[in-house]
Amino acid sequence: MCALIRREFFIIFHRKIDILNHLYFFIIIIVLFPLSFSPELLLLSHTIAGVVWISVLLSIFLSLERLFRDDFLDGSLEQIMLTPIPLPLIIIIKVMAHWIWSSLPLVLISPLLLVFFQLIITFGLLLF
Repeated sequence: MCALIRREFFIIFHRKIDILNHLYFFIIIIVLFPLSFSPELLLLSHTIAGVVWISVLLSIFLSLERLFRDDFLDGSLEQIMLTPIPLPLIIIIKVMAHWIWSSLPLVLISPLLLVFFQLIITFGLLLF
């Protein structure tokens, strides 16, 4: 089981461009969103929490395809399924590794949006 965890982190760590692609996509959505509305801070502060979470979901959907694709294409998914590790545990390990490398950076940069949009802290709590 530890070998599977190490393997997942090794594979994800060596595909840094995939991690950066959806992070850049998230940042582009957040930066371009205020340009499509009026510059009123009150309107922006009421809509930004929803926009942040929608852009997080869209950027996560971008990276979901590669969760099992590469393992399927090179045949290692079949070999992993032949191990004595239960299949639900294999899926949990893959999903947790994917979440740590793709979703955790999005969660960590979301509070920085408070500074970018000049929002007060009470509106920032809507993000979480």
